[in-house]
Amino acid sequence: MGRTPIAAYLWPGLPMILATGSWWGLAWAVGFAVFVYLLLFAILWWPELLSYHTRNGVGLAAMVFWSGSAVVSARTLRQRAVVDGPAGESTFADATIHYLRGEWFEAECILVELLRRNHRDVDAGLMLATLWRHTGRFFEAESQLKRLQLLDESRKWAIEIYQEKQRLDLAKTDARNEPADPSGAAEAA
Repeated sequence: MGRTPIAAYLWPGLPMILATGSWWGLAWAVGFAVFVYLLLFAILWWPELLSYHTRNGVGLAAMVFWSGSAVVSARTLRQRAVVDGPAGESTFADATIHYLRGEWFEAECILVELLRRNHRDVDAGLMLATLWRHTGRFFEAESQLKRLQLLDESRKWAIEIYQEKQRLDLAKTDARNEPADPSGAAEAA
């Protein structure tokens, strides 16, 4: 996903939003914004609302929270980088090996785990949609492709997602056109 800019650490929650699109990061950033604006309102617009010592205490608490959040964000993103590092790539490689061998269950388990760890992993999502198409699970494959198209990260895979959607439509059409009884017993009667 790239590195998070250093300036992003100046606002609590912003690094998590930029790096992972985290809802917790968004809640954290909005909550801190409301807190800071209320503090500024109490200091600048209505100074008699809080006593001098209370304003200083709340301001100090805001500074401690602000600096602590930068440390927590940096630590969280560093741990996430370790999880998504080489071990994550080797797991995707394992999924690819199982997929190429036709071991659908094993490949699906690994891909679902990758998506559980990072729901924005377009590589794993696209392979999972392809796997579901191969196994005849057309509804799941179609919903996965729709989900992938909504992600910003999927731009680099736009052509492949489009081609997979075409293959899925073709497979659904072929499945509808197949006779219900492939053994031909209905014709003999």
